[in-house]
Amino acid sequence: MKKINKQLKSGIAVYFMVIILGIIYALLAHFYKCDFMETTTVIKSHLLGNLFCENGNYCLWPVSHFIMYLMLGYIAPNYWWLWLLTGISWELLEAIIGRIIQNIYNKGLNNDSVVLKDNNNLQYTSKWMCGMKSDILFNSMGLLIGLTIAKIANNTTIPQKSYTITYTV
Repeated sequence: MKKINKQLKSGIAVYFMVIILGIIYALLAHFYKCDFMETTTVIKSHLLGNLFCENGNYCLWPVSHFIMYLMLGYIAPNYWWLWLLTGISWELLEAIIGRIIQNIYNKGLNNDSVVLKDNNNLQYTSKWMCGMKSDILFNSMGLLIGLTIAKIANNTTIPQKSYTITYTV
């Protein structure tokens, strides 16, 4: 039986940690009726907004994506392609599920609870995951910076070459 590589184990552990933290956060947000991750705008960028056809307000969720992928790039750089594909796949899945849920709500089942009332400064205008195109950029940038840090950290010792100088008389 083949052993799982240490880097792959570490990357999977990061995913499990994020899933557990996400579940804890979802429960707390539900019980306390407060989603500070969604309602705290930390980045405003008209450039990104125009590039991705979004409103240009970015909350703590994409920041958490960036940090997660930075960790993955640093801890498990050999599997960068797996993390990138997983991130893109997740965003596509979120977009599909989000549209299905939004369509169900738009048919009149519970329309008031889906659209947030004060959405001028929010990144997300619905209370369900919606798979933002910009999340792929935040994932990719975090991964790229994590890979860069891993490369720098692993090459900190410069190999010393010894030279022998001989004089002939």
